Amino acid sequence: MGCWIPKRPVSVCSESCPPGFRQAVIKGKPICCFSCIACAAGEITKSNNSAECSPCPLEYWSNEDHSQCVPKVIEFLSYGETMGALLTAFSLFGAILTLVVLCVFFRFRHTPLVKASNSELSFLLLFSLTLCFLCSLTFIGYKAD
Repeated sequence: MGCWIPKRPVSVCSESCPPGFRQAVIKGKPICCFSCIACAAGEITKSNNSAECSPCPLEYWSNEDHSQCVPKVIEFLSYGETMGALLTAFSLFGAILTLVVLCVFFRFRHTPLVKASNSELSFLLLFSLTLCFLCSLTFIGYKAD
């Protein structure tokens, strides 16, 4: 008598899903009929015919075909690049311009116009705006762990 080895039945209406894809049931068709849907960014499947995609750890990302988790590439903005230099110039120009307006308000703080504009609130807002302009400088450059 021959050996009987149980095999997984093969679907007659769908091909098997390769790694990087998951099975999705098609409404109105039998359960063995499914479509293959690519895993979302940051998710993978390592085997054929997976029902769900599994997410990669936080410091990893899925590769191009969503079959492996690979370490994330660290990119940073440097002062030497065009975008970094433009951001720095804009930030410093905005901060200096705001400080000039603050100095003008302080110089003429006893005039009726400045008093009428609620000078304390204006000083606070101008100081906060200066800090907002300078805040973008904290995102430029490489921070080593």
